[in-house]
Amino acid sequence: MRVALFGGSFDPVHQGHLVVAEVLRHVERLDRVVFVPAWRSPHKGRSVAGPEDRLAMLRLAVRGNPAFRISDVELRQSRPSYTIDTIRTWRARSGERPTLLLGGDALLDLPSWRQWLDIVAEARLVVFARPGAARARRRATALGLHYHELVLSSVSSSSIRSLLGRQISVRYQVPDLVRRYIEAHGLYGWRRRRRA
Repeated sequence: MRVALFGGSFDPVHQGHLVVAEVLRHVERLDRVVFVPAWRSPHKGRSVAGPEDRLAMLRLAVRGNPAFRISDVELRQSRPSYTIDTIRTWRARSGERPTLLLGGDALLDLPSWRQWLDIVAEARLVVFARPGAARARRRATALGLHYHELVLSSVSSSSIRSLLGRQISVRYQVPDLVRRYIEAHGLYGWRRRRRA
């Protein structure tokens, strides 16, 4: 079985994450994509939403896609998450070398990651970036990695958090079940509106 790990803070998970996972699943002929939410990314610091909320939103987002799974391996550690540890845990449990889905921006930061050369050696890296990301393309080529330019919207978790904080709807940017969860739990500064 060809499995890819897709890590991130998913704070919150949005349509862009799901589109990337689905497109690369088809292009790379993957059987499964496993979303791995970080407890805390060493490069991004603390997430705005807590681990339980981010995990709940991911579960809602992947519902209905049998090729999507979630691993809470990094959340259970309750410490900063290092990709090399996740890769080694996966290999020890499955006996297989995983594919790692990596954004072009993350690829450019890769040399600052813990044991980054081991990451390249122990996982099959598939890089995705938006058109025009020439530096990411050059880095991927230099490292002999699979590279895909994807035409995606500019939706991002930070822009979604900003809109919610200003009480602006994020409908169509996140799955509807995720939007309802955010609104019901008042995440990211969203205030529930009283019905007249």
